[in-house]
Amino acid sequence: CRPLDIVDGAMNANISVGTGEGPPVDLRALVQRVVTGMGIDHGYAHMEFFLIDGEVYAGEIGVRLAGCEIPANHGHAYGFDVFGATLAVYLGRRPDLRYGERRCAGDLLLPLPGSGTVRRITSREELLAMPGVIDAVLKVRSGDTVTARRASHNASGYAHVVGASVGEVESRMRDVLARFTIEVVAQEPSAALA
Repeated sequence: CRPLDIVDGAMNANISVGTGEGPPVDLRALVQRVVTGMGIDHGYAHMEFFLIDGEVYAGEIGVRLAGCEIPANHGHAYGFDVFGATLAVYLGRRPDLRYGERRCAGDLLLPLPGSGTVRRITSREELLAMPGVIDAVLKVRSGDTVTARRASHNASGYAHVVGASVGEVESRMRDVLARFTIEVVAQEPSAALA
């Protein structure tokens, strides 16, 4: 999907690819070229890129942890503590980068379809029982008053989903979205003003 499709309800997710599948580009060499060119000799570099007709275009490069749940996705995909490794680097220690996993892992933002009072929402336990869901965080619960925004980060929570391939993770994410329910009751205008 295009990024702006997200505000109109398209699936909003990130997937870390730890299985070797991915674009036909030497990403390690590309990132090394960027950090060497910037004079960075240690730390965490985050790079988002677009692959268009076989050509790589950098969208964002930052010497910081990635946003959203992307660092946690990397940890789930490769089976190591990204946050601990980053802290070790900044403390002048060599991090332990033994990878315990090779899979795909992603974070899926759960919808927040409207403003009002949450009457019902799929529970964390129900989410964790779905295939591939290894963690889930709900930001709202029944009885909460919520305000939906037309923004890419508009969500009622998120789920971490794993699988053997990008396709499997995406399919599982679509299943989560199909099974996830949230009922938001709009406030009556007079109640909202009281």
